[in-house]
Parts: sequence; structure tokens; C-alpha cells
Amino acid sequence: MKPRDIQRGIASRHDRSGGAPDIGRVSRVRGPDMLEASGQYRRRSSGVSSERKKLVMIWSVGLGVVAFAVMVVACFLWLRPMLQGDHSVASLQTEESDETVRIASKFPSPTREEAIRLVKDALANRDPARIEILFRIGTSTPQEIMDYCAGAPERDGTLESYDWLSSLDSDGLLIEGVVVNYKKTEKSSQRLALLTPDADGRWRLDFDAFSRKVTPTWSELLAGGGDHALVRVAASPDVYYNGPFRDESEWACYSMRSPDTEELLRGYCRVGSAEAEAMKKLFCDGATSARVTLEISRVKDGESRQFEISSLLAKDWIVVEKPGKG
Repeated sequence: MKPRDIQRGIASRHDRSGGAPDIGRVSRVRGPDMLEASGQYRRRSSGVSSERKKLVMIWSVGLGVVAFAVMVVACFLWLRPMLQGDHSVASLQTEESDETVRIASKFPSPTREEAIRLVKDALANRDPARIEILFRIGTSTPQEIMDYCAGAPERDGTLESYDWLSSLDSDGLLIEGVVVNYKKTEKSSQRLALLTPDADGRWRLDFDAFSRKVTPTWSELLAGGGDHALVRVAASPDVYYNGPFRDESEWACYSMRSPDTEELLRGYCRVGSAEAEAMKKLFCDGATSARVTLEISRVKDGESRQFEISSLLAKDWIVVEKPGKG
């Protein structure tokens, strides 16, 4: 019920409460069948009418107030989810992360300030002696990391800001995430800095994940070089079947995208294989995309952008042993 309807309801009750409004002393008009009432009767009648009017007024106002309060509460409960919006979702995700995702560890996680400082220090470092202190170097060399960081302005643009993501634990690893935002002319770009602890609990930036390293390089792979590759991509279920992968009863299809190329690749797993089951689990909770590190290989008569998924190396972009678990 709308407030205006309530007000109209109250007003209508007032009209039906009996008695005309007090506009001063007025002589009653005697009809042909009416006897003129005595003054005593008139006073008693006026008193009863006034009390009744007050009673009706009190009940009307009371009912109106109650109805309005009920309406306000109902509106608040209806609007509350929309007013809270993403905050409620974020709270739920945090609770789920703490209870079901966060991996038990003897190593404390860095705070927001500590995580951002670790990333800043790593990317700003130009001392070769500190590379292994700041980075998990993976398959890269300290000199490659130095060259990569020095080339950031030309490649990615000006470093603008950092966004802390907190825990991104995945595949049995403790992971803290920080998004690094760049701006180059009119184009913005981002890189994901993933921090993991070593066996001593020292958090370091995983360089291969940050650089989204692929082997061979994208330019080499897309030019047809190499029958096998290691790629870091975002994978999503797909339905493109042709050539050697034409039978969808035998193959599961996934699109593979990378921020480092505009080309869309497709990977296929043979239905029933360990790879197919591992990929399927990535999307069993309703997710539509997942960061993965894959080994892929070309198949005879396949298109240049079609590959068989040989192995799911990691459910994220970090490929390491799993220290810190306990």
C-alpha cells in the first residue's frame, strides 16, 4: 500500500467519523417532524459526538502509523540486498575463502601494505644480487628478469597503481594477489602479481606468472613453430568441432585466450582422459573461465590454432612445488 493511499484512507475515515466541523454557535434548523431539543440534550449529544470523534481519530491515526511503519520495514527489507550490492557478495566470498579455500599454513599472509610493498620492491629492483630474494625465478634467469623489468615502460607503459586482491589460493598453493595497472598513451593494461612463500616462509613474486611466460613465444607459436608448447591462458568451455576434432563425442573443446595476443586458440581433450577430467573440474562450480598453465601439442591435419591439451600443469599460472603447506 502506498503512503498516499494510506493518507486517503485516513482522510476518508475522518469524513465518516460523524459531526460537522466546529464553526461556532449555530442554531439548529427544525424540520417539520422534529421537536426542538433542549439545551441540556444538545450539550450531552455534542459531548458524546466529540468523544466518539476523538476515539475514531486516535484509532485512525494509530492504524495509519502502524500501516506506514509496516510499509517502511517491508520496503527496507526489499531494498536491503540492492543497497548492500557487491558488499554482501564480497563478504560471502571472504567467508567462503576463509572456510573452504584458504589453505592451512604455518606462514602468515602479508597484509595489504606488505603485499604491495613486496611487488613494488621486486619491480623496481635493478640489483642482480637481489633477484632471487624478491622473485621466484622459475624457468627464467636473473638477467632475463632484469631485462624484463627494465623494459616495462616501453612494453606496458607507465605504472599507475596497485590493487590488492588478498588470498587467491589455488591448486594447493598459498597465493596472494596484487593487480599492477599500467597506462600507455590511451590504452590501459594490467598484470597479475602472484606472491607465494618459499620453504622458509619468505613471500616472493612469481616471475613466470607475472610475465605470462610461454614457450615458445607467441609470435613463434602462431607462426607455426614448434609442435609442443607451454602456455599460460584463460580457458573457457567451447563448442568448435572440425577436422581431426570433428567428433564431439570423442573430444571436449576449450577456447584459450591470452592478453598477449589477439588470436583465439582452441584446445581439445579426449573424452574420458585424465586431462579431460581435470579440465572439467575447473568449471564444475559454474565458473566460465579459469587461468591455467597447459602443455599443448599440434595434431596432424588440425588448423593452425587448434591443439590437443597434453597436460594441465597448474590450475593457475604458477608452476612450482607446494611449500608452506601444513
